[in-house]
Amino acid sequence: MQFASLPQSYKGRYPFTLSAPSFIYPADYVTNVKLLSPYLDEIELIFFDSASPGDLPDEALVDELAVLASDSDLTYNIHLPTDIDPGAQNAAIRQKAIDIIKYIIGLTESLEPSTYTLHLPFNAAIDSDGVSARCKRLCDSMTSLLSDGFDSRQITIENLHYPFEWADEIITAFDFSVCLDCGHLLLRGIDPESVFNQYADRITTLHIHGVANGQDHLSLDRLADSQLAGLMRILKHFSGVASVEVFSFAHLQTSLDFLAVHYDV
Repeated sequence: MQFASLPQSYKGRYPFTLSAPSFIYPADYVTNVKLLSPYLDEIELIFFDSASPGDLPDEALVDELAVLASDSDLTYNIHLPTDIDPGAQNAAIRQKAIDIIKYIIGLTESLEPSTYTLHLPFNAAIDSDGVSARCKRLCDSMTSLLSDGFDSRQITIENLHYPFEWADEIITAFDFSVCLDCGHLLLRGIDPESVFNQYADRITTLHIHGVANGQDHLSLDRLADSQLAGLMRILKHFSGVASVEVFSFAHLQTSLDFLAVHYDV
């Protein structure tokens, strides 16, 4: 199958590291990396799913990704699965989550990823004992996760669709980094600049994308003028990884064109 290519390279264009997900094209990891690597600084390797056979990476895939990175002056960041729950009430489910995270980290160490992005889910609908009890279980799981001496700052906790202060105790206690998803905040009516300023010394990764009509992960041109202005102010003070977290070629190309025009204004 023939896939369209981006019209120009953005490697080294910005003071931050420009990234995009590994599922821009309806194809596998290797195909996406091959097609995107000439144009971007980094690829966000998305391992969202873990439940089915073949969902998780294996050694052969990691070896091939390592060769592609070496050949293309490319780096990676890794998004850990979203279908695991290290804060679950069921101990077996918590342990399975930790085992999966440790497996992915161990397998992909050779890729030297800039960060591992982790979701800490809080779900009132499935918790009968409240936020504080879930926080305690998450703390126990994070203690287990870091028991092998892994650098906690390589793990970035992403803000989701709940008050981020619920995760603040965990972030501080374990000295985690923060992945600031600006689109998630905008969708909840929260100013990303205020959260950026609060966690500025911990933020290593940004997820940037457009929002409209209650939907996120749209192209950046869907941002309102005030939202765009705030994002540009954040980017002007940021030198970490900025991942344009969209999931189609059309949205990526539009976003990169839009960013190129407005960042330099």
